Amino acid sequence: MIENIIEITTSVLALLVTLGILVTVHEFGHFWVARRCGVKVLKFSIGFGKAVKTWVGKDGVEYVIAPIPLGGYVRMLGQEDTSVPDAEAVPAEDRSKSFAAKSVWQRMAISAAGPAANFLLAIVIFWIINIAYGTSGVAPIISSVVEGSVAERAGLESGDEILAVDGEPTLIWQQVALQLIGRMGESGSVTFSVKGAESSAARDVSVPILGFMADSTEPRPLKALGITQIDIPAVIDKLVEGQ
Repeated sequence: MIENIIEITTSVLALLVTLGILVTVHEFGHFWVARRCGVKVLKFSIGFGKAVKTWVGKDGVEYVIAPIPLGGYVRMLGQEDTSVPDAEAVPAEDRSKSFAAKSVWQRMAISAAGPAANFLLAIVIFWIINIAYGTSGVAPIISSVVEGSVAERAGLESGDEILAVDGEPTLIWQQVALQLIGRMGESGSVTFSVKGAESSAARDVSVPILGFMADSTEPRPLKALGITQIDIPAVIDKLVEGQ
C-alpha cells in the first residue's frame, strides 16, 4: 500500500515537473523571439493560480511564478488587438516596440517560437539520452563461423567483434544486418572491419558475395554468410510477491 502511494506521488510530481519545464521552455520561446524582434514585453508568467513570486527585472519585465504548471503566457505591448491603430492603443514613444507594429512575418515568428522551442528541447533531450546511454542492443561479437562457409574462408573467426561493415560503424547486431540487407542481390565483396577477442588491433576482412540473397523471400544475411550470433538466454531477475 505504502509503495503504491509513493509510486503515485512520484509519478504526479514527475508529471508536474515535466509540465513545468515544457511550459517554461514554450513561453521562453515566445519571449526570446519577441525581444529579438524589438517587441516590448510587459509580463512573463509561468503557471496558474495565485502568484508565488513576482518581481520586475532590470529589463522592465514583470516576472511571475504561479503554483499550477499547466500553462503560462507572455504579455506584449500592443498584443491585445492588432487591428487597433497604434496611435489609439500605444503611447507614441513605444509605438515602434508594439507587437501590432511589427511585420506579419515577425508576428508569425513570435507565435511559432513556443512550439519551435519545445521541438528543439525534444531534440536536445534525445541527444543527451543517446550520449548518456548509447545505443540499445547486443554488441556484434561472432559466436561461431560455420565450417566451409564464405565467412570462414574469408578469415572471420569466433570471437571477432564487427566494428564496421563497408565502412559504416556497427555498434549492435541490428546495424550489421541492415548493412548486409542493403547489399541484397549484389555481387562483389562485403568488407568487415573486425577486432579479435585477444587483439586490440582492427583488421579488414573481405567476404565475397555473388547475387547475395537474390532469391530470398525472408533474408537472413548472417546465416547466408555463415555467421552465428552469441545466444543470450532469457533470465528471470526476480519475482514480485503477490503478482
